[in-house]
Amino acid sequence: MTKGNSKKSLLFISIDFPPARTSGIYRPVFFTKYLIEAGWDITLLTATAHLSSVEDKSLFEEIDPRLKVIRTSAPMPRKLTGKIYSKYQKTAGDSNEAKARRSLKTRFFGLIKKFILSPAFRLVDNFILIPDNYILWSLKNIPRAYRMIKRENIGYLLVTSPPHSVQILGLMLRLMTGIRYITDFRNSWTDNQPYRYKIREKYEKWLERKALVRSKAVINMSPGDVDRLLARMPDIPRDKLSVVTNGFNEKEFSGIDCGSSLGSKGPLKLLYVGSMYTHSGDSTAEALRLLAAKGYTEDDLTFSIIGFSDESFDHLVEKYEIGNLVHNLGFKSHDELMKMYPAYDVMHLVTGGTPYYHLGALPGKIFEYMRIGRPILHAGIDGTTHRMLLNSGLEIFVSLDDAERIADAIIDLMERKKNSSLAMTVNREYADSFEWRQLAAKVDRILSAVD
Repeated sequence: MTKGNSKKSLLFISIDFPPARTSGIYRPVFFTKYLIEAGWDITLLTATAHLSSVEDKSLFEEIDPRLKVIRTSAPMPRKLTGKIYSKYQKTAGDSNEAKARRSLKTRFFGLIKKFILSPAFRLVDNFILIPDNYILWSLKNIPRAYRMIKRENIGYLLVTSPPHSVQILGLMLRLMTGIRYITDFRNSWTDNQPYRYKIREKYEKWLERKALVRSKAVINMSPGDVDRLLARMPDIPRDKLSVVTNGFNEKEFSGIDCGSSLGSKGPLKLLYVGSMYTHSGDSTAEALRLLAAKGYTEDDLTFSIIGFSDESFDHLVEKYEIGNLVHNLGFKSHDELMKMYPAYDVMHLVTGGTPYYHLGALPGKIFEYMRIGRPILHAGIDGTTHRMLLNSGLEIFVSLDDAERIADAIIDLMERKKNSSLAMTVNREYADSFEWRQLAAKVDRILSAVD
């Protein structure tokens, strides 16, 4: 089909898009890139601002120049509240008089915040910003997107979320234009959400059902998400649901020798990429404490974090006196991360540990982990991630709550490194099936099959 034909013309809606550095930016970048190569004419609608303050511009070069990107603005209430709070946290100066004024100002603002601002913001969050902070952006863009669809004769609409308010935009466009509306859920909408009020939960589940019923096809991030959705809504046709996971970009591995062994010299180097959330990393910290108690030092092993570790994990590192083993390297751009991967022997993965982590969750980092081909020490739960990694041939699985077994697994890995037997045989065909080009081909088939 030729460019301009409505059957190959797609409006892609995604809040997550470069330069914002989020786990959600890869799908719109690589789906649009390879769909355009497959003959689609695509316009992408996104926001000018993102709640994430972290930026990484390295993915700009992956954006197809033929992609028409439209960025629009809208009020961001949570950014406004953050500015209000931070304004009163700045120091007033170094003089005693300035500090006194600062103290009075801080106490006064504390009372205003406690009795006026915080209750008002909670009211807005729980009863106006439904389902999330981007609802104002979504509502504002209904007329713009409607005109775009009509003017350019766009035949397909692909909406990826979260934030799930964009699905309301998609639903409205479907009702107004009859466009072929396809939903893409990177995370489930209402499962495991911390709802404080039943009325809001019922309303969001009603919105979710409307979007699913009106969608021509529903793309999910993992098989577990499909199972959970059908358990709640068994009347949704199974053949309407598809799975397209996240993946990796083969181009980024060009010139990177991930297959070679680091040899038997030096400490075992473990790498954790991502956010170490409250409680999820507790067993890892406990395992490192046990190893330190057995006499293992930084000459035997190191545990590096590239990303974010919250105060809970940092507190345990300090409490257990294992700072010599743990290297918190902070945030790195994706380009920097790719260059650092080969320096590590073992990839570390944690799943579970938080109230909202479910069996169907699928961390995006596992696809790069599999492509690297190094052993993956997975301290987690027996869910979708475990079942997928098992097929790779690289997983060493230990229950998340068993710190002693985690420690034993690390000891075994240290011995294997000394004996030059650390390498594991990767199922290359399976690992390569998660390359973005192949995943985009799945999306192409899903779109093309829609009536």
